[in-house]
Amino acid sequence: MTPDQKVTDAALPPVEKRVTVPQSAPDAFALFTRGIAEWWPLEGFSVKGKEAATVTLEGRLGGRLYETGKDGSEHSWAEVLEWDEPHRVVFNWHPGKGPEDGQELEVTFEPSSAGTDVGLQHRGWERLGQAALEARNVYDSGWIEVLSHYTAGARASQS
Repeated sequence: MTPDQKVTDAALPPVEKRVTVPQSAPDAFALFTRGIAEWWPLEGFSVKGKEAATVTLEGRLGGRLYETGKDGSEHSWAEVLEWDEPHRVVFNWHPGKGPEDGQELEVTFEPSSAGTDVGLQHRGWERLGQAALEARNVYDSGWIEVLSHYTAGARASQS
């Protein structure tokens, strides 16, 4: 793709990841949403980096997902577009950017014989224009690390 070509969903497919955690769907959903501060790797995945203190999700339709810096500043990451507890949550995802640049992030929770299969789909890259391909590549690897922290948190809560 050349820099002057328009970025479309067809050109940039969603980032899709799947992990299995040893919890019921309600517990897996609760950890991913309301318990996000327990497992999210803030230092490497936040607006403020080492200066980030915590992350908060307002668990409801229209709720905010935001980080709070050690200096008390707030930095918006997303808004909740759909809240279907304990089955799925959808965000307008835009850490460090405005909502108009957001992509859709959908996380699903499906019971399985091993606990719960958690699926993540990050789509809507065209909103980022020429930055879309680089952003998608960063998130493709970044979600692997973030979800590894989530699965570790889920395992630890079972001990």
